[in-house]
Amino acid sequence: MKNSKRRYFQQWVAKQPAPGWKQLPLTHISKCVTAQDILVENKIEPQKCKVFDELLVYLFYGRAAYRVAGDGAIKLEAACPVCFVFNSDLLAQAVKIYPFDTGAFDARMYKPFLPDEMAIDDFSISDDVELANQLIQKVFGKLESYISGDASKIGPPDTLCEPGDLHARSYLELASSKGRNEPDDRVCSIEALFDKPIELDKHLHAVIVPHTLWNDATKTAWLSGIEKFGAEILTYEFIPGRLPEYYQSQIEAELKSFFRSRSII
Repeated sequence: MKNSKRRYFQQWVAKQPAPGWKQLPLTHISKCVTAQDILVENKIEPQKCKVFDELLVYLFYGRAAYRVAGDGAIKLEAACPVCFVFNSDLLAQAVKIYPFDTGAFDARMYKPFLPDEMAIDDFSISDDVELANQLIQKVFGKLESYISGDASKIGPPDTLCEPGDLHARSYLELASSKGRNEPDDRVCSIEALFDKPIELDKHLHAVIVPHTLWNDATKTAWLSGIEKFGAEILTYEFIPGRLPEYYQSQIEAELKSFFRSRSII
């Protein structure tokens, strides 16, 4: 990964008005088999990241953006996605914050919009946690549009920045791209990276799991412990044989419902 001292993008974001919104919760998605380990151990441990060559935990800001690996039908709970929802105070502990999925950047999936000469760190917005909401207001206008990943709410890039704002223009073109072969909504999902374990009992708001693990008849033992520190257990409908996109949409809907219940949106 190329290091960079460029701060043009962060300076452009910092010039935008502060909307005065509350900070959003953060999310982490893993397969259920891994989520069980996290819940039993009461923490998410940093893992080796090939992009930065560091031990890091990846979270997304306000969106259930991460997709679990695999594109075939999901037939068992073990392969189902589980979404952890963490309180917004955790953002202040992030060591790196970026406006998009850095893994996709490293894989050059954004190459049609971001030239090779642009480095990941050119797009860092790590210096101030308020920059995340400033960017969202400038690009999406409303929090709910960002949370939904609704790129149709993004205005024409040439109306949102000056011609000389080279990094901002490239980012805006990427975020608003609509072609069939363009990257998914992670291009405009804010990513927060942490270099220390994230302890559930200190930061967890809720966990979203398949309904078969938590219902009136079944209370999975390794889930029940989080209720002791006030975290909620939310569910989505598990239908064996559905594709990952189905479960992704279920989690996104449940997350938005949770945000509304907490008056976040």
